[in-house]
Amino acid sequence: MFHQTLSGSFTNNEENGVAISAGGLLYTPIAHRAGADTYGFIYSVVSKKVKSDYGPRFTGGGYALPGLADGLGTQGGAIVGYEQPLAKRVTFVTDWLSGKNAFGYVTPGFSFA
Repeated sequence: MFHQTLSGSFTNNEENGVAISAGGLLYTPIAHRAGADTYGFIYSVVSKKVKSDYGPRFTGGGYALPGLADGLGTQGGAIVGYEQPLAKRVTFVTDWLSGKNAFGYVTPGFSFA
């Protein structure tokens, strides 16, 4: 499977703690093309950081899967994210993508800077 990524940030206002971004991925098979699907993943999100030393960041938005074959799941859904700084260089992060498809999941983890 080949993945091509394109993303961008429309605005990032550190003073207000607001960021808006959008992007996309192209999924296309390179080998074993029979029975495989080529489709896109397009998203847009807005995030807001709470002002404080260890204030969280909340993210919300949506995604669409243009070209996804019928029967392979929902064609899009919601994106929700949460980031909580725990220390100067450690942050708890989690994202949830709704839907019954390859993207409908929760991903919790830690970020170390």
